Amino acid sequence: MRRVLTVDSRCLDAIIQHGETCYPLEAAGVIVSGENGQTAFPEISQQERNRFNIKAATLIRARQSGDIIGFYHSHPDGRAALSIQDARSMRIADQPTWPGVAWVVLSVINGRFVDMSAYMWNSKRRNFSSVAVVIDE
Repeated sequence: MRRVLTVDSRCLDAIIQHGETCYPLEAAGVIVSGENGQTAFPEISQQERNRFNIKAATLIRARQSGDIIGFYHSHPDGRAALSIQDARSMRIADQPTWPGVAWVVLSVINGRFVDMSAYMWNSKRRNFSSVAVVIDE
């Protein structure tokens, strides 16, 4: 069965804007579903071009607002696909660091959003598999 990530259009707009604003560095953040719908919690600390870090304070703030349903980050001038480094950082001892949570990757080329993909842990395959993204207007 293929899993689906449904993202509120306002939340997605905020994620895309964050990715474009941070270019040429990576953008990263947390996607939360709460009482007032979905919200993106951008990591405001400066990232690197090929690496991101989400600080504990951002995770705590996000978790206090609702359920964490996903994480996002951008690939400046890169594809919207998991890198080897992404796949390694999303697991510990061959288990997902955040079971049931989606990982969204944005492609931002020359400062403009181009594409995105999402991945979730597939326990049968013991790796991350692509999932469909549905935009909720």
